[in-house]
Amino acid sequence: MVNHFTIGAGVAYSRVSGALVQEQVVNGRGELLAPELVTLKGSEQTGRYLNQDIFYFKAGLSYKVGRFQAGINILAPLSNLSASPKYPIRKVNGQLFLRFRVW
Repeated sequence: MVNHFTIGAGVAYSRVSGALVQEQVVNGRGELLAPELVTLKGSEQTGRYLNQDIFYFKAGLSYKVGRFQAGINILAPLSNLSASPKYPIRKVNGQLFLRFRVW
């Protein structure tokens, strides 16, 4: 049973070419107005708000049965996700996955 589990960790790199973000607008009284979802496409739009080259620490656990593999990964950014050092963003992210091996 233990042979079916795999634990892994390392450093991952990701290049951001687009994003779905939530735009927040504050009025003159400091009240947050209804946020809208905005799609950023291309390096010009994305680069204004987000760092396009991101390094992560990645750790994961998976379970394999035959050709199927299921697991979870936790990703913690090592670099700032925001293009502005004034507003650092380093939120931890998670992934659940299901894989089927073809070969």
